[in-house]
Amino acid sequence: MRGANVRTSVRISFEEAIFGCEKEIEINFKETCASCHGTGAKAGTSPQTCPKCNGKGKIMYTQQSFFGQVQNVQTCPECGGTGKVIKERCPDCYGTGYKTVRKKFKVSIPAGIDNGQSIRMAGGGEPGVNGGERGDLLVEAVVSQHPIFKRQDTSIYSTVPISFAKAALGGPIRIKTVDGKFGRVQFTPDLLPSDVTGLNVYDQRSGEFRFQPGPAFCNILLADEINRATPRTQSSLLECMAERQVTVDGETRPLEPPFFVIATQNPVETLGTYPLPEAQLDRFLLRISMQAPSREEERAILERFQDAEPLEDLAPVCTCQDIRQLQAQARKVYVHPALLDYLVELARASRDQRGVELGVSPRGTLALLRATQAYAMLAGRAYAVPEDVKAVAVPVLAHRLSVSGMAGSSAAQRQAAGDLLQRVEVPTEDWGR
Repeated sequence: MRGANVRTSVRISFEEAIFGCEKEIEINFKETCASCHGTGAKAGTSPQTCPKCNGKGKIMYTQQSFFGQVQNVQTCPECGGTGKVIKERCPDCYGTGYKTVRKKFKVSIPAGIDNGQSIRMAGGGEPGVNGGERGDLLVEAVVSQHPIFKRQDTSIYSTVPISFAKAALGGPIRIKTVDGKFGRVQFTPDLLPSDVTGLNVYDQRSGEFRFQPGPAFCNILLADEINRATPRTQSSLLECMAERQVTVDGETRPLEPPFFVIATQNPVETLGTYPLPEAQLDRFLLRISMQAPSREEERAILERFQDAEPLEDLAPVCTCQDIRQLQAQARKVYVHPALLDYLVELARASRDQRGVELGVSPRGTLALLRATQAYAMLAGRAYAVPEDVKAVAVPVLAHRLSVSGMAGSSAAQRQAAGDLLQRVEVPTEDWGR
């Protein structure tokens, strides 16, 4: 393979790196002079053999050292190592044999390229010495980070559960880092469905009923301690989460995309809780558990918040439009038919699993597919692999499994989801079909 004698870079977006693209670049490089054809001599003349080195380009000389006389080799100063001397130089290239030109190239960026990887374009470089074979062109990909992944304050992400807890519990993080509407509902036993979705209020001035939107009309809704409310109130979120709309008094109003719900709940063994029905649990994409911070992490929290409030300085890192674009791009991630069969087998195996009364529904299978595509995209790939499924399977499937005799036990559900992954055979690399 010939060597590369020209290197350049091209800047591409996060989306272009994942799904591939065509880019046009423009660079300066040397091109053989058309007048002298790379010799550097005036038209009608030709370079002569260097009399000092006899065309070898190097000369020998003797040097006296501590050990005696030593013969050394150096580049000929007369011809510069070419072995040729030019009596009359070409007026177009001034005896160099090359002219600097600006040329455009089209570069095909493959899907899934990483930041810093290079694309080799055979024969796209500069000509070799004395009219030798043209070298290759190396184009380095510089991937721009998507705004949603840029960290405005790295210290916010360097410590631990308190940052994530405040994000989940409606602290300053969720308000300032996403440029969208946020709604928060504190679920209590006396909360009514209309307190979540809104209601029609009689306006005495106009003599008509006017709709007063509830907290559900937002982009991100936090349902804090959702299992403290009665099942009647909990059901007010079913239509919001499934159809992305709200129906009040027979009139349906759509919710502005993107819309998703973040919910917290108390342990089922605590007083005053109402377990969520399976139909509502199935509408949550995944469930995660925040553990208590370690000794070092808790000490770091105290130091960070001792004399300052760093969360007050946060700024938005993404907009609702960014989130919608990422959601659309995630659905473009390719999932091989063999991997689709693997998702189906996981769901079907959960319905026949020993000790599980209720397995994964078709909605759960679809949620596993969406989570797998998103995980693959975050890994910088335009295709999914079995490792992506395994990485998200337990958070996506565990809360959808009803374990016999262990109602509401998250540990038992996670164990059942882990056993499911062990039982179902992972597809091998039979990608020919």
